[in-house]
Amino acid sequence: MFGNLVENVWGWGWAQWPATIPRPNEFWAQGIGAIIGISLIVYLWSREQHFKFISDVATEVSQIVWPTRAETRAATVVVVIITLICSGILWLMDTFWSQATSWLYEL
Repeated sequence: MFGNLVENVWGWGWAQWPATIPRPNEFWAQGIGAIIGISLIVYLWSREQHFKFISDVATEVSQIVWPTRAETRAATVVVVIITLICSGILWLMDTFWSQATSWLYEL
C-alpha cells in the first residue's frame, strides 16, 4: 500500500522534471514505501499513548455485531421503499406547487 503511494507520488514528481532525467526504478519506489510504512508502524507501536489507542480500537472493533444477510436484505428493502415513498411525496408536492405558481402567474 505504502509502496504504491510512494510510487505514484514519485512518478508524478518525476513527470515535473525535465525529460533528460531518467525515471527511477519501480523497485526502489516500493522499497522506500515499505521502509516508510515499517518505520511508521514501529514508531506508533513504541509510543504508549498510540499503542493504547490502537488496542482500544481493536477491542471495540472486535465487539461489533455484524448483521446477518437476511437482516441486511430486510434493511435494504425498507430503505428502498422509504426512498420511493419520499420521492413520490416530493414529486406530488413539486407538481402541486408548479401548477399553483403557474395558475398565479396567469392571473
